[in-house]
Amino acid sequence: MARLNTHFMGMVLKNPVMAAPGPWTGSAEGLQAAIDAGAGAVMTETISQEVYPRLEQSCYRMGEAVFSTSLFSGLTLEQWESVMEKLCPGDCKLIAAIRGATPSELAYVAQKTERMGVDALQLDLYAPIGPVLSGLYTSPDQIAALVSAVKKKVSIPLMVRLPHHVADNKIFLRALEAAGADGICTIESIRGISGVDIVNARPLMPTHGGYTGTNVRPITLSAIAALSQNSNLPVAAAGGFNAAENVLEAIELGAAAVMLGSAILDGYEVITETVRQLDRWLEQHGYGSIDELRGTALQYLRSYEELQER
Repeated sequence: MARLNTHFMGMVLKNPVMAAPGPWTGSAEGLQAAIDAGAGAVMTETISQEVYPRLEQSCYRMGEAVFSTSLFSGLTLEQWESVMEKLCPGDCKLIAAIRGATPSELAYVAQKTERMGVDALQLDLYAPIGPVLSGLYTSPDQIAALVSAVKKKVSIPLMVRLPHHVADNKIFLRALEAAGADGICTIESIRGISGVDIVNARPLMPTHGGYTGTNVRPITLSAIAALSQNSNLPVAAAGGFNAAENVLEAIELGAAAVMLGSAILDGYEVITETVRQLDRWLEQHGYGSIDELRGTALQYLRSYEELQER
């Protein structure tokens, strides 16, 4: 059998398939289902200090497109402690997605979640909906201050989830590296509206949502490649993945791990099937490990300017 285990932020994952943060990992039952399905790592729904009310409907689907109006978990920090106590993670890594508006608030949430026994943290600082953390899109110093504040308070690995347009911003990436970030996740969902009932002149959603699903995968692949070329930090990919074939695409463009998110809405067995297909594909093509594939496609990718010069 081929080796599916991979290294990410100093951790050894038994395979590169992760469950992304979302409603499907917002409870002990959901997290355990992803663990039992065979994920290499599972991520909690985004944890914050303040609990915000949810809209009556938090998810809208149009074919393979998904629009989420859920920004945070509906559980308090104390409730998350109870969730973690119920879990039996076994050899699956547990990563907490967290959010805070200031360095002190984010550091506080990070400390609380580390004490819950998680293996790593993800900072969900950007969001297409809800309150925007002003300045993050233009100030590398501000995002560096947030990362530094957390790194001073915790001893576990820390990654930052970035929107696709930051992948080519070397100033931002150098600031993340200098602040002590251990990894990057890309991409954040994209702000969108599912459509309009043109007869009644009413949008199909009451507000903007975070757009994801298979249609955003080309954007994610581009961001993975750019980050792999522009940064020394390992990359976890999120956005549009639902099968082994596109997990392999992400890895060949440089990703160390790949998250399944909205695909889980159709059942946690997509995790099991993806891992099984990865193992079979590696066997069929003569690879001894998944790490042999990482970044192999990058040598054939050139910038538009480079192609013009040639």
